[in-house]
Amino acid sequence: MNGFDQSTETQRPPWKIVALIAGAAVLAVALIIGAVLFVRSRQKVEIATQNMDRVETQLAASLVGCAEQPDPEECRRKKVLLAAKATGAASVCGQLEGKDRDSCIWTIARERNDADSCALIEDATKAEKCASAIYLKLALAGMDKSYCDKITDAEKQTNCASAVDGPLTSANCAERGKDQETCDDLAAYEAAVASDDQAACAALTIEADREMCAELVGPPDRDEPAPVEPAIVEPDPNLDSDGDGYTDLIEIQGGYNPYGPGTLSQ
Repeated sequence: MNGFDQSTETQRPPWKIVALIAGAAVLAVALIIGAVLFVRSRQKVEIATQNMDRVETQLAASLVGCAEQPDPEECRRKKVLLAAKATGAASVCGQLEGKDRDSCIWTIARERNDADSCALIEDATKAEKCASAIYLKLALAGMDKSYCDKITDAEKQTNCASAVDGPLTSANCAERGKDQETCDDLAAYEAAVASDDQAACAALTIEADREMCAELVGPPDRDEPAPVEPAIVEPDPNLDSDGDGYTDLIEIQGGYNPYGPGTLSQ
């Protein structure tokens, strides 16, 4: 055996050790990033809290002056609403009471598209309407039906989803999950309306469709008598029959009807 028979490859560390070292490095980096984000988040919360405390202190001092105003309550409503808008925090509205408080919260929630703030409204019915309106707005803005699912009222939830999907037509009927009979009836209704024929409307199987189709198509054409043109006689040069400021003679000479609107040929 000579020297060339010996392996010249450097011995590599076992793969498990390499994996453990790499995993530890990744974990260390993740912990550092998490710590930085946590510190920044805490700083933002502290700054926001300090700003809120400052605004509430300034608002409290400002509200004292409302007692000297002709309408103290209106002064108070305006100042609280302005402070709430400046901070974007519906909680500031807690300086008010009753309907004024609820109205302030609803205003801030709507402007911020913050449905969660609606829960601060004392009137449960208004709180539900506030949240539903915001979820509908968000759903339509992003064409995202997931917001509709957050609406608690079943009917409003359905209406929200329908608004995002757009109107139901024979073209999208099947993909909306409707049965074939429903889609066929819808196609027949659309064809009847497009035909502009009352007979086609009357042939529809669903009463509501027949009534709606008949309203859209309108009554059948009727033979109407031809309009009677006014008899034109030699006019009084000073007479103004239709009271429009022009004498009958001037209107006739200009080709206009002296007895009403329009021309002599109409």
